[in-house]
Amino acid sequence: MPDLDEIKRSVESMSPAEIAPFVQNAIGTKSEVSVLDWVVGTMPVPSIGTGTLGFLKVTGAATLGVEAVEWSAVVKVMDLDETENPWGDGASFNSPVREIEVFGSDFFDLLDGGFRAVPCYGISEMGGPALLWMEDMSSSVPHPWSRQEFLTAARQVGYFNGSWPQEIAPVSAWLDRKFATNRPLLASRSDFFDQVELETNVRAVSALAEKSGVSGITEMSAEYREVADSLVGLPRVICHNDLHSRNAFFRYEKSGPVTYGFDWASIGLGPAGLDGGTLAGGGLIWQAAEAKLIAEIESQMFAEYLCGLREAGYGFDRDQVRLGFLSNLVPYSIAFVVAAIGMPDARVSRMYADRFGVQGDELFNQLVNRLQMFKPLFDEAVRLARQIVR
Repeated sequence: MPDLDEIKRSVESMSPAEIAPFVQNAIGTKSEVSVLDWVVGTMPVPSIGTGTLGFLKVTGAATLGVEAVEWSAVVKVMDLDETENPWGDGASFNSPVREIEVFGSDFFDLLDGGFRAVPCYGISEMGGPALLWMEDMSSSVPHPWSRQEFLTAARQVGYFNGSWPQEIAPVSAWLDRKFATNRPLLASRSDFFDQVELETNVRAVSALAEKSGVSGITEMSAEYREVADSLVGLPRVICHNDLHSRNAFFRYEKSGPVTYGFDWASIGLGPAGLDGGTLAGGGLIWQAAEAKLIAEIESQMFAEYLCGLREAGYGFDRDQVRLGFLSNLVPYSIAFVVAAIGMPDARVSRMYADRFGVQGDELFNQLVNRLQMFKPLFDEAVRLARQIVR
């Protein structure tokens, strides 16, 4: 399997005729273009999902008639060999094959609201990996978003989910119908959260409880399994399933603000609310100002999400949607516990140190602060799960 540097060299050595179809889509024309030159660079990104080898940015010049034009594209390089039997009982939660299939369908052309997929210019293959040529979104609003941008995005995502209830969802191989892409269920069945219950961590958990003033920490793993299990019986809609804010772009366009979803490798049926809660929850794991903003506006984001569902004509039970919304927001509370008791060497502790931009005592204090801010939402999710199951 070629690595990213080899793929970069392969793109650099493509012929103008091979590049031309992507350039036509990038500049929005069906007319013949003459590709003059292009430059390929690797892109640093905060994190890379399973099956993704990396990202390239391609910029260049072309002529359209007598007019000189500049163009650019971002190329997502995916290892299709990473996913075996993607549509079987052991379906991958994050499948490059699924993403290629959905972009090859007409599904994204059917989206009529303010939430859309990042435009795809075409797909090519290079000795195994697949290359997804996509619009360069560098002109979008930088992260972290403002209060109003989060609220607008939540409403647009609600409209998207509400427009696609299970009853009218496409019968297509790329759409997971087995809950294989449901993050809460996957998290609850992993051994990651079990660290809270290990006897070897009892002293560290007790110290964290005393420091934070948060009760019930040792029960959180078992309680979250109740939350995840309760989702199985809820009404389902098409979900992106991994729509944290770094998998989304917000851009002001002539027609109005648009939210673009990126990384569709987990698209599948899931409970209404989940995508909205994921959008909010993703803000918890970055610097303090963004986490504080989410704590202040998550109820407003939920209200806007419900407005989006209504605009789509989707009938819903508020408590069920609230449970779906919280289900992929509240597990970060457990992750904060695992990171705090695992300091300084645990992988998750190092990840949060990088994302928060702090180390040592300040990292511990921020983990405690976020646990304090979001544990009430965790408790709300548990109450709703028990109420709905009962």
